[in-house]
Amino acid sequence: MPIVTGAQILAADVLALRPVVAETEVYNAASPTAWTDLDLSGTIGAQLSIVMIKVSHNNNSVESVAFRKNGDTDEFYSTQTPDYCAGSVSLAAIDGIGFGGIHNVFLVATDASGVIEWRTEAARAFTIDIIAYWPAS
Repeated sequence: MPIVTGAQILAADVLALRPVVAETEVYNAASPTAWTDLDLSGTIGAQLSIVMIKVSHNNNSVESVAFRKNGDTDEFYSTQTPDYCAGSVSLAAIDGIGFGGIHNVFLVATDASGVIEWRTEAARAFTIDIIAYWPAS
């Protein structure tokens, strides 16, 4: 019987974490200014996942945007200038998105229904795409 090393087990675990590439637009409208559900289940299914999303706008202004797992009550958000906060990328990611035509990428955990929450400091036109996701199972 061959001996399995820790490195082989780790390599197998890492290989099992292959992302599902989606490259799908899931939102294209005015952004919410209060925490609002964003249902991603139509693309990723109703399941726990880590989702890589791309956020973009053409508003010619610095915009603050925040994401968190649905049901989380932590306020990973600031309307202060400059509007940067540090948050765990597995729970929320925040950045001041720069002047028009800027794209930022975030990692966000979904709940078991495939839902996240998000908000911005001002209602503006935003586009959100799912680049890829990693299902929990």
